[in-house]
Amino acid sequence: MKFTKRRILIGATLLATPFLAAVLIQREALAPQFCSVCLLRQDGEAWRLRFAERTLFERHHESPTPISALLAHKQVCPPHEHRWQGPQAFPNPLDPSAPHVVQSFEFVNTPRVVNFLRDVLNYADADSVRRWKEVTLTLENSALMDDTLRFCRFPVEGFADQSSFMAWWNRGGAAAVAKRIRQETIPD
Repeated sequence: MKFTKRRILIGATLLATPFLAAVLIQREALAPQFCSVCLLRQDGEAWRLRFAERTLFERHHESPTPISALLAHKQVCPPHEHRWQGPQAFPNPLDPSAPHVVQSFEFVNTPRVVNFLRDVLNYADADSVRRWKEVTLTLENSALMDDTLRFCRFPVEGFADQSSFMAWWNRGGAAAVAKRIRQETIPD
């Protein structure tokens, strides 16, 4: 078989292309974002040129979270266009000179918070459902909810029936959660 310049050039190109792609292109995972209405999660990755800081393309995919699955199952979220929000840093409400506090909807997908919202949706009145859904799905409260519910002795697995939930609720459980959130977000 006779080697020609053309065959050598084609072979060199085929060998060099993957190497150049590996050197020049990098894959970068993007921070997860959540819909502020239904808490659906959007993950993504970007393919960028290493030295030019230029994005070649991005790819996104959506996946349900425990809260978004609960809201869809209970049909609480109306049809909407997703409003994506990533993690954000907020000034510490109790001490403005302290480092910023990172808030993300990732924090409300803990079992305790999901079970709290499930019990509210199952057992509370419509006004309480609206109010607690709004409080739970507020980005500023996201990092507080699990610790607040733990402090107010809400069980991780939720309550087994309406009577035990309503006993906790009427004993001041909801008021204690609201008070604790105010204490953690409003400075003295």
